[in-house]
Amino acid sequence: MRRAALALAILAHGCSDRPFERVSFEAIAPATDEGRRVVEGLTRKEAWAAGFRAVEEKIGPFPAGLTVRVSFDWPGDEYGQGSGSGDRGWVRFNLSKLEDYQRKVDEIERRKKSLEAEGKKPVFRVPAARLDRMVWHELTHVLQRGCEGPDWFREGMAVWVSEDPNSLAAFTNAGKQVASIDTQLPEKNDAYARGHLFWKWLDSKGVARKVAQATVIDRKDWKSTLVEATGLSWESLVAEEREWSATAAK
Repeated sequence: MRRAALALAILAHGCSDRPFERVSFEAIAPATDEGRRVVEGLTRKEAWAAGFRAVEEKIGPFPAGLTVRVSFDWPGDEYGQGSGSGDRGWVRFNLSKLEDYQRKVDEIERRKKSLEAEGKKPVFRVPAARLDRMVWHELTHVLQRGCEGPDWFREGMAVWVSEDPNSLAAFTNAGKQVASIDTQLPEKNDAYARGHLFWKWLDSKGVARKVAQATVIDRKDWKSTLVEATGLSWESLVAEEREWSATAAK
């Protein structure tokens, strides 16, 4: 990956409570137009400022001295990874995968315009994932900073915060069955979609923020927090949530 001599953004000097000034970006010069547009989208001040607000509104405050470093060198299967420890956060985006995804989005847009030119109304069952909401998602993981719980619990929280319907739409469009949260999920995307359903269920009961704050900010045990917040035994919780989510996924 080719590096630029000048960073895209520099952490502001001095102390400030403005969220974007907590963020610094590793310098990078994308080799493709798709990569350039991805990087531009993921370094927009508005996206990060909105992300900090969304996470704090749904979960709770970031540590006062927290800084977040952002790079584009994540080598995993995901589009990115967010993590944190103490007052330091890291967000690493996978530029190669995001470039490929941008090409797919561009092709969808070309097809859409072509259909509209023919007087046809295009219908896409799975909306494209939004770059700005990827920022929100990874910032959630930064704030989680070691929050315990299974993948569907932590990823579901991040999707709930980011309000991105992409994973859930892909899950339902594939006709997948809503399994119990006590079972092993077969695919990575299922953890996002199944977790999103679970957090939507918590939201429907009015306890999503309470659970998020207790497990992330107060570091309480995730399972006992769920039981306490819902007033249900674990067995009843599992059964009720599955029934609700199965209906919501139709």
